[in-house]
Amino acid sequence: MIREVLVPGNLLLSGEYAVTLPGGRGVALALHKTLRLCIEPAPAFSFRGSAGGRSLNGKRLIRAVFKVLAKEYNIHKIDSRFFYALHADSEDFYASGGRKLGYGSSAALVVALVTAMLSRLGALEKRSRQEGRERIARFALAAHRLYQGGGSGYDVYASTFGGLGLFTGGKRPNWKALPMAGLPHPLYLAHGTEAARSGEAAQSFSAWCAQHPREMNEFLRASNRASLALARAIRKAKPVSVFAGALEAARDCGLYIGRELGRDPESGENTLGARLAALREMGYAAKASGAGDELAFAFRTQSAYTSSYSAPDCIEGGEIAHEGVQWH
Repeated sequence: MIREVLVPGNLLLSGEYAVTLPGGRGVALALHKTLRLCIEPAPAFSFRGSAGGRSLNGKRLIRAVFKVLAKEYNIHKIDSRFFYALHADSEDFYASGGRKLGYGSSAALVVALVTAMLSRLGALEKRSRQEGRERIARFALAAHRLYQGGGSGYDVYASTFGGLGLFTGGKRPNWKALPMAGLPHPLYLAHGTEAARSGEAAQSFSAWCAQHPREMNEFLRASNRASLALARAIRKAKPVSVFAGALEAARDCGLYIGRELGRDPESGENTLGARLAALREMGYAAKASGAGDELAFAFRTQSAYTSSYSAPDCIEGGEIAHEGVQWH
């Protein structure tokens, strides 16, 4: 019996909204921010979690996981194989007071829950870690989509497989690993003050696509070009100036669709926008991540190294998680 599951967070570098469309590309990575799920024998199934000093309610997500697994395995909550207590520590994913930091907390939790339950079903035995992760990704994706009412799955895949990869969206997404040595270092993170509502953002984007099919296709082509250029710069370990140029193209796509949806992450009216402006003025290659104004990332360019400015207080060092979900 496994006693612990460790799941990294995730970060989308390019492909905001585009990854929710069939064939939409995005570059994503696993972050060294860890959700820890502890498993102990108990007389009945139970769950408790902690998030930013508050309790974490995982009931809806647990129901989604059981429902998805029940389609392939004959299971239910009173099954004695699930008589254990789960404790999820997701403090790395939340600020004090319970505000999400944008590291993919729900995706990490669903990956942890699916891993624990597949292990109890014996579905991870006699499989390599890669084979186990492929099985975890399949069920975690289905459960997360059921929980959210949709979703691309880049977050589930990044947290499951770890490292850095090129994601392709669709009913059955694809994850192609990229060499981490090709990514400029170090990685910095900057936070806003508002948590994004992924479900609402996805619904707004779906409505926009239905109303503007021509613009949607143009956006998808431009976004895919930017993500593929970014992946190519990483794969071939191009100079940081080439990487920064591809990232700038991805930023332009993110700004365009964000403003179309009334969600401008670089608006001077929000905290993240001001921090991004400061980073860019100092010569950093900086961009918002995801659908809201809660998280951005930055890399140093040559001009940032030669700048007379010191690193701003608003950023923190980020570390890539080389490994995806682990269980033992």
